[in-house]
Amino acid sequence: MLEIDGVGMGVNWMRFLDETLLNKPTPQPPQTQAQTGSQTPVMPPQITVQVDANSDPSKPTNEDISAANTLIQTLAGQYQPPPPDITVDDPTTKAAQSAIQDSQTQYDNAVANQQTRLNTLTNLQSDPTTSAADLKNAQTDYNNAQTATTKAGRELEVTTDAGYMIAYAQQADSDKGAIAPAQTAADNATTALQKLMPGFDPKNPPPASACKTPEQLGAY
Repeated sequence: MLEIDGVGMGVNWMRFLDETLLNKPTPQPPQTQAQTGSQTPVMPPQITVQVDANSDPSKPTNEDISAANTLIQTLAGQYQPPPPDITVDDPTTKAAQSAIQDSQTQYDNAVANQQTRLNTLTNLQSDPTTSAADLKNAQTDYNNAQTATTKAGRELEVTTDAGYMIAYAQQADSDKGAIAPAQTAADNATTALQKLMPGFDPKNPPPASACKTPEQLGAY
């Protein structure tokens, strides 16, 4: 039994939540160096459930489902660790980041459209003057919007995974390029110190007190 705001939800709710977690991904685009820093977690919205003596928790309304979707997505965003920083700035990385951003926008638009269709369907369902044809069309529009959201979410997952792989590969190549000059400088410094201190072993260096001259101490 699941409880939200103190209201017991039946097995159908738990199945719904389980399926929603699998079908509603919300990946985030990779961060750049400017986006680093701690972020205050966003408090999840509370679900207000209107119940009376005739309410059946195993049969949630469209409004309950929409509220549950919002809650699930908010919680998922809080517990998803942020991706590593991307500091490299080259055309390939920019293209990967742009593709992820575009895919995220398409997913956000699909979610917004689904919400609009849901609102329309809900309004028609509560209007006693609504014709059966209009209600059927609204239900079809909502079903199509839901399918489009699921498709956009899966495309976002694929695009994000591929984009991360490209961006992180470019970052790794950039990091390797930075390591080489540093290693060369360290090797040159070791060679110079060995000339000033015969027998100097970089793997087992002596203490600074072993330096006998200002030149040795400076090189050390």
